[in-house]
Amino acid sequence: MPAARSAHQVRRAANGPDPSYDGSVPGVRPSVLRDRPRHELPALDEVALAAARGADRLLAAARAGGHERWAQVLAALPGRLRDDPPATLVVTARRARAIYGPKDSIRDVLPDELTLPFRDALDRLIALLASLEAEAR
Repeated sequence: MPAARSAHQVRRAANGPDPSYDGSVPGVRPSVLRDRPRHELPALDEVALAAARGADRLLAAARAGGHERWAQVLAALPGRLRDDPPATLVVTARRARAIYGPKDSIRDVLPDELTLPFRDALDRLIALLASLEAEAR
């Protein structure tokens, strides 16, 4: 049995998307990072690349230790931290930081010599992204 659809979903299916909708959410300003290319933010690029190197080390350790679940979680992070544009980097950094959960943490399976520097690099990246957002407002 298909899931019930909301009235909005039914109208949209019947009429197509609203041509006047520009994708913005009322009362929420779009990210200023969305319009900035990464090469214009060298400090951001430097911090993101440091985090990517940490992700590379964690991924290698997870694979070497036979921790396939964590290897799958970490597999996309180095490339995304290296290549994502600034607006997408916010999401990538937060998702990467989520591997340090209170109940299920990568620190439970990999040594602190690898996990703590990566966590610190992610925290620096998240803080820098927040400060760039704040400066532009």
